[in-house]
Amino acid sequence: MAIDSAHFELFRNGKEFDQIYFLDNFLENTLLDQESEKEIVNLLTIAIDASNNNYIKRSAFKILCQLTLANKCTNSFLTLGFLQTFLLSQEESLQAIALKYLSHFEE
Repeated sequence: MAIDSAHFELFRNGKEFDQIYFLDNFLENTLLDQESEKEIVNLLTIAIDASNNNYIKRSAFKILCQLTLANKCTNSFLTLGFLQTFLLSQEESLQAIALKYLSHFEE
C-alpha cells in the first residue's frame, strides 16, 4: 500500500480506531522500499503531533525509531527531538518508550 493524501487526512481528522489499526499494521501493509523517506517521516510526524491519544503517539514513535535504526530514515535528529519531548512528558507511557530507545542513539 502506498502512502497517499488519504493517510495524511486519517491522522488529521480520522477516527482513533482507524489510526490505531493503520499504525498497528504499518510495517506489514506499507511498501517501505517504494516510499520516499520524506513521505514516511511526514506521516509519522503528523501522527505524533496531531493526536491526543498517547497510544497513537507511542506507536508512531516506535515505528519512527525502528526505521531510523534500520537507516530507512536518515535524519536521526528528528527522532531525537521526539525522544526528548517524550522524556520531558508527564505521561509515563511516553517516558517509558523514550527511555527504551534512548540507549540506541549516541547523539
